[in-house]
Amino acid sequence: MDAGISTEDWNVFLRRWEVFRAGSGIDAASAPAQLFQCAGGALGDRLLKSDPDAASRTLPELLQAMRALAVIPVAVSVLRTELLQLNQGRGEQFRSFAARVRGKAETCSCHMSCSCSRNVDYTDNVIRDVLLCGMSELDIRRETLGTKDILEISVNDVIALAENKEIARNAFPLSAVSAASSFKRQGGGALSPSTATSPNMERSRQAPCPVCKKLYHLFSEGARGWNKKPHQVCIECHRARRREQRAAPAASSPAAQAVELNPVSQIATLRASKRRRRRSRSTNNAVTLDHHILPAGEWRRARLRSHPTIPIRISMDQSPHAKPGRVPDTSATVLAVADTGAQSDLWSLSDFLAHGFSRNDLSPVTLGLAAANRSPITIEGAFFAKIETTSRCGEVAMCRSMVYVSSAVQTM
Repeated sequence: MDAGISTEDWNVFLRRWEVFRAGSGIDAASAPAQLFQCAGGALGDRLLKSDPDAASRTLPELLQAMRALAVIPVAVSVLRTELLQLNQGRGEQFRSFAARVRGKAETCSCHMSCSCSRNVDYTDNVIRDVLLCGMSELDIRRETLGTKDILEISVNDVIALAENKEIARNAFPLSAVSAASSFKRQGGGALSPSTATSPNMERSRQAPCPVCKKLYHLFSEGARGWNKKPHQVCIECHRARRREQRAAPAASSPAAQAVELNPVSQIATLRASKRRRRRSRSTNNAVTLDHHILPAGEWRRARLRSHPTIPIRISMDQSPHAKPGRVPDTSATVLAVADTGAQSDLWSLSDFLAHGFSRNDLSPVTLGLAAANRSPITIEGAFFAKIETTSRCGEVAMCRSMVYVSSAVQTM
C-alpha cells in the first residue's frame, strides 16, 4: 500500500492484512513490524519522517498513523452523493455492481444515534435502495420492484433475486423477438398493448455472439438512433469482418485502365453513374461553383493548392558505379515537385531532351510504373542522377537517385 488511496482501498487493505496475519500466524508482538513492511516506499518514508519510532508502536497506533498519511480525506457528503449516483454498467453482472455499491456504502458513515443512546446502522437499507434504483435492465427492475415485501428482505436476497432473473434472461434472449416475428408472419397484425413488448425491454435484450460466444446487446443507439433489426454479431466481430473485407484486393475496373495517360498528378477518375437524374424543368437556374474552403466558419472561394516545388540541379552521376562507359558532363537546373508520398523520381522526356540530355544517356529498364489511378506509365529509360539543392540558410544538400524518364508526363 502506498500514499494517495481512497477509503475503499484502505478497507480492502485492512481485510487483506487480517487474512495475511491469520494465515501467517503473526502474533501481536511482531505484527507492527510486519505491517510496516506492507507500506510502499513513499508511505514508509512519510511514516519515518513523522515518527522515527513508527515501527515500534502498537498495532492500533501504527494503523491510525498509516491511515492518516495514506488515505485522501473526502467529505462524507461527497461520498454519499457518489453512492446515490451509482448505476449498473452495460454488460456488468449484478453481483459485481452490488460489490461496488457495498464498498462505497461502507465509507459513507450510514449510522446515527437514537434517542435511546443506541447507535443505529442503516447501511443495508441504503445499499438496497441504490441496488433497486441502479439496475440497468428495465424489465428486471420492474419485476424486482413488484416483488412482495421487497423493502423488507435482506440485501443478499435482493442480489440473488436479480441474479436469477439475469440468468433467465441470458438463457432465452430472443424469446420476445421470435414471438413477435412469428405473430406478424401469421397475419396477426399489430400486437395489442397487453402483449406487445415495450421498446425499453427490447433494447435491453442480450444474446451470445455466434462467433466469439460473448454476450452482446441486440440493440444499440447510434448517430441515427436505435437500430430496428437486432444485431447478428457483437461489435468486435463486426469490426473484424469489416477489416477483412477492406483488406481484400479490389479488382481493377476497365474504366480505370482506359484512362488517358495524363500527368502523374491525376489521382482520381470520374465514373458514369447508372442512376438517371431527372432533368430540371428550368435550365436558367444552373449555378457554376468554384472551389470553396471553410475558414473562420464561413465558405470562401479559394484556389486549389498545387504540390510544393523546389529548384534543384541535376546531372549525371560521375561515380564509377553509376553507369559503365562515358558519362556526359551535362547538368541542368529544373523545378521539381516535392512529393513525400512518391516512390520514385520521374522526369518527362521532352524536358529531359530540352535541357541538353540525349536518348543515348538513358539505360533500358524493365520496371513498370503506374499512376495513382493505376494507369500504366511508359518508361523510355532511366539514368543515375546526382541531385543538389541549396536551402534558405545557404546549406547545400546532395543525394543520388535513379531517375526514370517517361513520355507520358509533362514535368519532373
